[in-house]
Amino acid sequence: MSKIRIKGDTSGYVDLETSATGSNLSVTGNTTTSGTATFNNDIIANKNLRLYTTDDQANQWYVYNHTDDTFRINYNGAGNDEIILDTNGIMRKPGNPWFDVRGSNSVWTSAAVGENILNIFNTSLYQNTGGGFNSSNSTYTAPVVGRYCFLLNSYTKGGSTGAAGSYLYPRLYKNGSSIYPRQNIMHYNSNENYDTGIENTILVDMAVNDTIQAGFYSNDTNNQYYGAAWHLQMFFVG
Repeated sequence: MSKIRIKGDTSGYVDLETSATGSNLSVTGNTTTSGTATFNNDIIANKNLRLYTTDDQANQWYVYNHTDDTFRINYNGAGNDEIILDTNGIMRKPGNPWFDVRGSNSVWTSAAVGENILNIFNTSLYQNTGGGFNSSNSTYTAPVVGRYCFLLNSYTKGGSTGAAGSYLYPRLYKNGSSIYPRQNIMHYNSNENYDTGIENTILVDMAVNDTIQAGFYSNDTNNQYYGAAWHLQMFFVG
């Protein structure tokens, strides 16, 4: 067993080192370091690396390798892992916000002139990770700041056969205001009064508690929408 040598310098620093070249210094038990600890070579951990939060030191992140060889990060060492990175470089974040909801009302409903913010996504909520979608008012509320991707599938019918007659724009509403320019004009030209569906993909930058609703603008009460064929999805980009 190598001996431990303590060496100090004029700056007040103290070094611990073994007397033999290439020997390991083994420390058993808990070790507390006040200040910065610098390692000039590999750090080999047989269990977890725990990093305390910098604000109150009351919580900590666990960094570890799982038995399936994935690299994982977990908050406070409990519950599901927040980040999972596999050996192919594929990263999973199981808690990422996303939802999937379908509209109700299996009938054609006449539109109002102007903005039509719909409250039809209230029965078929298939997924709601993060709990941000409220089916009672068909509104999504952002839980964190970031970029969100929404997919809106609409199903409508025009009310006029004349050119440049009845038309509508399926679109999203952020905090009650329509989002531009991700919208499509529907049923504008002659012979476009038939029923048709379209999907819009819309990226939205949102702050905490910003809201999103779906709907459309219509210039004519003869335009109609079929609620049960509308579909709204979202996944969090980051």
